[in-house]
Amino acid sequence: MIAHFQKVLTQIDGQTVPYSDAVAAWYDMIYETTVLICQEQGLMELFPQRTQADLFVFIMRYREQLEVRHSNDVRLTQAIRAVEDEQKSPLKKALRGLGRRKNGPEAGPD
Repeated sequence: MIAHFQKVLTQIDGQTVPYSDAVAAWYDMIYETTVLICQEQGLMELFPQRTQADLFVFIMRYREQLEVRHSNDVRLTQAIRAVEDEQKSPLKKALRGLGRRKNGPEAGPD
């Protein structure tokens, strides 16, 4: 992901962007922005047993799956909304509730 971002930055700047600069820019522009949007949308609360990094990887993979399924680009916000809708569905809530009863009250979603 960072190597691809480095290529994009190089195309935009018209000169080679060092990998270390691409890493720093990727972290600031992609990773932190994604985590911030997930926090603002309340997505972290849907996955209390997961870290921000876990959620970042999940969202990126989920976005790729949506792009393959729909054969077009999917914006980050669209992927986040799709995860929210899926996780907040009545069936998903019921299944999480069953898991908590089975595993005890402190158990989180599977």
